[in-house]
Amino acid sequence: MTGKIGPHEGIEFILFDRGEKHVIYFNWDSWPEEHFSAAKLVGAETLIFSQPESESESYIFYRREFESEAKELRDIILSGYTAHDDDFEEKEYRIGEILGYTKEDITLYLSNFGDDA
Repeated sequence: MTGKIGPHEGIEFILFDRGEKHVIYFNWDSWPEEHFSAAKLVGAETLIFSQPESESESYIFYRREFESEAKELRDIILSGYTAHDDDFEEKEYRIGEILGYTKEDITLYLSNFGDDA
């Protein structure tokens, strides 16, 4: 394990500011206002959208040159895929790539996906 799966959480904007992360995704019912301040400080663009099955909003922050990846991430999320879909792993893998995880970490995540269920 390369150790990037856990450490992304809580330091997304630090990694973004360092150039180690280009797209950040959050989906929370109550959105911490400080995230908008952090996004503004690091120069992030923002995509905000609602998922049909959820009352909460989703937030994607991204570098301007990664707008197409941010929109692709939004489209994958809005596609409503589930773990039972044939292309589930493909979509999860692509999400991991867009969010800046290593191939090893994505593979580890996918191999352990059912362990928490």
